[in-house]
Amino acid sequence: MSRRLALIMPVLALSAASCGQAKEDCRIVNGDFEQGDLTGFSSIEGTAFSDAAITVAGSDAMRINASGDFYLDTSHSESDLSATGKMDSTRFKIGQNTRLTMSLGAMKNPDLCHIDLIDAETGETLLSITNRLFNENSPSRRMRVQSTELGQFAGRECFLRFVDDDGGSDGYNYILADDIRFDYLGEDDDGTLVGDANSYIEKAAPELPDSPYRHTYHLMPEIGWMNDLNGFIYYEGAYHMFYQHNPYSPAWDLMHWGHAVSTDLLHWETLPVALAPDMPYDLNGCFSGGAFVGEDGSLNLLYTAVGEGGVQQQAMATSYDGVNFSKRQANPVIDSSMRGESRITDFRDPYCFLHDGDVYAVIGGKNEGPGGSVYLYKQTGEASFAYVGKSYSTTVTGDGMLECPNYVSLGGKDVIITSPQSVRSDELGEFQNLHSVAYLVGEMDFSTGEFVPDVDSLQELDKGFDFYATQILDLGDRQILMAWMNMWSRNYPSAVYGTAGEATLPREITLVDGHIYQKPIEEVDTLFGDPISVPDASSSAFIGNGAAARVKCKINVSSLGSGKAGLNLFEGTGEAVKVYYDGSLGALVFDRSNSGLEIKSDAGVEDDGLRYAVVSPDENGDIELDCFLDKSSIEVFVNGGYLTMSGIAYPSEGSDGISFFADGGEATLHDASLYLLEEGK
Repeated sequence: MSRRLALIMPVLALSAASCGQAKEDCRIVNGDFEQGDLTGFSSIEGTAFSDAAITVAGSDAMRINASGDFYLDTSHSESDLSATGKMDSTRFKIGQNTRLTMSLGAMKNPDLCHIDLIDAETGETLLSITNRLFNENSPSRRMRVQSTELGQFAGRECFLRFVDDDGGSDGYNYILADDIRFDYLGEDDDGTLVGDANSYIEKAAPELPDSPYRHTYHLMPEIGWMNDLNGFIYYEGAYHMFYQHNPYSPAWDLMHWGHAVSTDLLHWETLPVALAPDMPYDLNGCFSGGAFVGEDGSLNLLYTAVGEGGVQQQAMATSYDGVNFSKRQANPVIDSSMRGESRITDFRDPYCFLHDGDVYAVIGGKNEGPGGSVYLYKQTGEASFAYVGKSYSTTVTGDGMLECPNYVSLGGKDVIITSPQSVRSDELGEFQNLHSVAYLVGEMDFSTGEFVPDVDSLQELDKGFDFYATQILDLGDRQILMAWMNMWSRNYPSAVYGTAGEATLPREITLVDGHIYQKPIEEVDTLFGDPISVPDASSSAFIGNGAAARVKCKINVSSLGSGKAGLNLFEGTGEAVKVYYDGSLGALVFDRSNSGLEIKSDAGVEDDGLRYAVVSPDENGDIELDCFLDKSSIEVFVNGGYLTMSGIAYPSEGSDGISFFADGGEATLHDASLYLLEEGK
């Protein structure tokens, strides 16, 4: 205790505020610790309570739920984490309706860390306040608002005694406290990690700065990080999409499940976080998974639960309102003994689907040796599954695995779509990314789980930069696919504005001659205004401006020779994303190497900012392009969806030009139209 505190405390002890009386200012001096020291408190024993225990909240304030610039933290001493001690507050008089509220964190052992209500006259301990919301399964430093009714002690003059007698140093053996008050009218925190996440989002999302890269018609998180899409399903009249989510930071960490809902697949409303890692079996993350509707009408999530040591098993959560989910007591419903030949730490990403009225799931795994596999499971009870068999295995992933498998029936054929890790190829336009999405067409035996492909080689689904972890919604008359539109192992410039990650447009997929076509769903037409006709051009030509726009055109390349012809998108001074046909290669090129902020790959990951898609002009010599621009993304549908190329870019302010160019040969732009996003649509 500082000498200054020792001098002022006798004076402070003489006064007591009256609590619970109408219009009275009842408070503990410096109960919010915003004076930046322990003014108003007296340390009576030990070293745990000194001015050093007052901690600057800083950038971590919202994550730990600090209400101002400072809070109390008795783990302050890095040289002696086992410090103990006691500290008293100023006095106050309890009224008939006194409600004491404070934010509390840590305090793992309630017998050793507690806050006592002391009768100032008799010295009697009237009650002890502990952190009753401390979660042994998922301990954290987050402080939670907790209230205690004191009316039973009306008329007594009291003070609070903070007690930290926990001399251990194994974590959470200290006191975190903030915002001690008697006038709080809100609700207490519920003590769940889901509640923590939703509370944080509610407070922090409105504080984010406006981002020039935030999409206008694509699904993305309100705040924080998004990666794999999960649990795409139609339920109770709405489309639900879940996703891997870190609400606290625009970086991957301790996965939750974000949740969004839409009535048209285009306008998405963020719902409360669905899952958080709050059980022993998922304490290291609620990883990717799928969704299905139960026989009782419930909405069920089947997800990968990552437990101690990184062990991966599959768990279930159930909702009867489509918003609030409860984890099953039977979890894990697919445990590690049912993993087939998969590594125990690489057995993940269940995708759920119906076949002949039964619920099945495909799950990806990393082989004990090189490569990865996909396994099939069948629901056998309300919260139980049985192993059917290994569906498919390959060694092409090397040290990687087949992540995020999907199953869909297209054109009378069985199709497995998966996200293979670390598959690269020297062949032009093949497997150019660190990780990819690929598919196999064949026949599935649902009695054995065996999948026999027509051609035993993975076909890549998207030829761009940013396309991973697909989810398919089978509506019977059409099948809709969406994917995470970003990639691993690089920087994310949008993170400075508080978010990272987004989803592609929903795409209708069909199978023609063993090849998957992807087209934007027809509903996207409702987003844009009337087409702006663009004159035909055989040399460079300006098309228009639009950072949220659609460009449809044909480019005749029959006389191009070895030249290049295509579009400049997000064009500005000295920069543009180029999408063009290169006659010397016979390929479409997506070039973002000079498109604004640099996207830097992690060390050891080579990336020249170019992607290729081998494509042939039609019988008229045309290449058909349908391009969607949305602030920081481009999706290109080529030749009626035969190929797609998806990618993120971060253009400079004002770089929204769109133009045609032809270099080194003759080409003609024709049948071109520009569509601008209509406000309010």
